[in-house]
Amino acid sequence: MDFMFPYCRNMFSLDILLNDKTSTECFDEKITVNEIVSNIVSRRFNEHRELNLSNFCEDPVLKEKKIHFYKLNLLSHFKILMIRMGRETKILNLSSNNLSQVPLEILNFFIKGDLIGVNLSNNNIPSVAELQRISSKIEKLWVEGNPLCEEGMDMVTYIRLLAQKFPRLTELDGVPLNEHGVMLPFFKHFVISADSKTKMVIEKFVTLYFAHYDTNRRKLEMFYDIQANLTMCTDFDGKFNFFSQGASINYIKSMVIVISGVYKEISPKHYKERFLHFRRTFVLYIAPKSYNNVLTSYMIVHDMLSVSLATERIIRNSFKNPIRNIMQFTLIDPDPEDIVNMCNIFSYYTQLKAHEAEARLLQHDWDFKKALKQFTVDFKKGNVSSDKFMDDDFSDMSSLLDDEID
Repeated sequence: MDFMFPYCRNMFSLDILLNDKTSTECFDEKITVNEIVSNIVSRRFNEHRELNLSNFCEDPVLKEKKIHFYKLNLLSHFKILMIRMGRETKILNLSSNNLSQVPLEILNFFIKGDLIGVNLSNNNIPSVAELQRISSKIEKLWVEGNPLCEEGMDMVTYIRLLAQKFPRLTELDGVPLNEHGVMLPFFKHFVISADSKTKMVIEKFVTLYFAHYDTNRRKLEMFYDIQANLTMCTDFDGKFNFFSQGASINYIKSMVIVISGVYKEISPKHYKERFLHFRRTFVLYIAPKSYNNVLTSYMIVHDMLSVSLATERIIRNSFKNPIRNIMQFTLIDPDPEDIVNMCNIFSYYTQLKAHEAEARLLQHDWDFKKALKQFTVDFKKGNVSSDKFMDDDFSDMSSLLDDEID
């Protein structure tokens, strides 16, 4: 059939419509390439008006018919099909197609219709710098799993970069963006790289282990191999003491997880408070896949705990830049643009002038909820003078704050 795209043939330049005996010989029926591709694309369109073209070039029907796409962009040459699908599609899934750039030649068929979401995840897109601003109704975008996510960008830069290209975004990588311009903290990492499975295992292990540690420690035994080692190291008397028990174990595949940090010891008032530096190292044995090769088992074979009194430098560095709780609406070391956005939101709820809003947020270290609660208390006690507000008419402010404070 000689329908091999890797040899730089273009779809529109091929006159092989297979309406002759070649079609019958190859497929046992008279059928065109256009009909085959149209059937595959139509089958990938669901009742939610999502067109799922994920990993399209490896579709089993294409493989069976020996039709070899070498890049998704070739679909743009099926103009009648793309125009029809472009009118109906709301969500377009282009994930896992080894795309090296955003395929505008395909998007152009959809952005004039009802398209509101595009999934470009798990491709090979290194940058969107050359991409022009997309003038469309796209509100949802997935880009995780591309090289552009692995450039060491912080979350704010990542969001701003994509929001500039897709100005109507309300959701990025499955995470809603705040309507007032301040991006709410992500509930997941925006970077998904080749070691995403390892990160997932670590996250699940830490979550499960310490959830049991804080509730029912007897259940922790299910995490350990029956011959696991335990090693403890302390220096509370000025000397390092080692305690170890268990047996040596030989294993081929393993994973090492190290958790370290500083915590303040809660003690009675007559005792001097202490800051303790700890390091917990878990060595996990990776067992072969079991249960019909579906699951991989991870068992702790060596657990090492080191606890010592934290030095002044460690204490100072550990608490200088606190880690924000994922549910907090708090700025840490904000830049000028973040300050303006946060003040605008605070003014929106309180009707305070910009400089007064900034002063209250600064007083509470940019913790939005604390500042808002304190304002509510002050307002109800009559401790906020009228000249602090943008408008004289704030008679209904008390009921508004009661509704919004939570």
